[in-house]
Amino acid sequence: MPPQGGLFQSASPADSRTESPVVTGSANKRIDPIRAINLKSRHPRRLEPVWWCSSPTRRDSPPKTKPPRILVDTSPRQHSHLTPSSTLQPQRSAVVKKLSLSLFAVVLAATVAFGPATATAQQAAPATPHQVGLIDMAYIFQNYEKFTDQTDTLKKAAEQAQTKANAMVESLKQQQQVLQGLNPGSPDYAAQESKMIEAQTKLQTFQQVEQREITRKQAEVYKQIYLDVQKAVGEYANYYKYTLVLRFSREDVADSANPQQIIQGLNRQVVYHQEEHDITQSILDYLNQSYRRAKTAGK
Repeated sequence: MPPQGGLFQSASPADSRTESPVVTGSANKRIDPIRAINLKSRHPRRLEPVWWCSSPTRRDSPPKTKPPRILVDTSPRQHSHLTPSSTLQPQRSAVVKKLSLSLFAVVLAATVAFGPATATAQQAAPATPHQVGLIDMAYIFQNYEKFTDQTDTLKKAAEQAQTKANAMVESLKQQQQVLQGLNPGSPDYAAQESKMIEAQTKLQTFQQVEQREITRKQAEVYKQIYLDVQKAVGEYANYYKYTLVLRFSREDVADSANPQQIIQGLNRQVVYHQEEHDITQSILDYLNQSYRRAKTAGK
């Protein structure tokens, strides 16, 4: 029986004594069969037979009997040690995962460690205290000397315009009396009637123009006074550290008998305040002093 488990098998022990294995090449040189097997193994997944000659002296004669084949396994499993990429790829993935988990753990630890400290520092920072001031704008307008003087000027201009309008009305009344003494249908009646219509048109135009001009001047006065008060309040608030100034009314609802004033008092925003929050008088005194100095310097 031939031996089992070897790289090649022989026909019988007698043949092994009389015949020697050879592999012939292109130049009929004797080649070691083991070396021939290794040369053939360079082509993967191919099973190549190696033939044996019957006699070393007759190299060109075919063998009398078919020698046994030597089966060589050239699959990649024999060369697995030459392809490290297939084995190192899982190792690289494992290393990357470990590094990612380590970095995530470091970030999480830093967040847990420094997060509460930052929040505590923000909560511990002292907030700026609010100081609220109140001002009665109606009282300021009524007692501001500049507003009183400019309002008096407007009143005088309105009175002058009214006087001129009254004179035009009296002239129109006189023309009406003249028209009543004329005979309707006469040329004098028609001429007087046209004259009255023209005078009446002039009166209406004058009244409209003067009223519009007085309204415009009055709006300018209110705007200027409000800007003066706003500027004074801003300077006062910045100096005394007021963060908010609200408008309110000093009038007490209990002292009012006018139903309209009572309803207005019920709708006011400020229900309760302390006296030190009322800055109305301080602002009024500052405004009047500034106006007096400017008025004296202008003279």
